[in-house]
Amino acid sequence: MQTKKILMLTAVMALLSACSVEHLNLPVPNALSREKVAQLVVGKSTKAETEGLLGKPLDVLVIDGVERHFYKDFNLRALHVEFGKDGVVSGYKYSD
Repeated sequence: MQTKKILMLTAVMALLSACSVEHLNLPVPNALSREKVAQLVVGKSTKAETEGLLGKPLDVLVIDGVERHFYKDFNLRALHVEFGKDGVVSGYKYSD
C-alpha cells in the first residue's frame, strides 16, 4: 500500500513538473525586480519596450484613451503601468 502511494505521488510530481511557468503563461518569479522596474522611463519607454522587459501583462484596461497594464509576480510584487495615447509610459506605480 505504501509503495502505491509513493508511486502515485511521484507520478503527480512528474506531471506537475511538466507544467512550466512559461507553458501556463504565468509571470516568471523575478519579473518585477526593482532593477527591471527602474528601467522604465516615464515619457520615453514604449509598450513594446515594456513588454520586452517585463513580458505580457496579466491584464490591460483602457479608460478614456489611457491604457493601463497590470503585472504581478510570484513574490506578490505588483506594477501598474499607464500608457498615453502615443503608446509611451505616462506613469507607473510599483509595490514590492
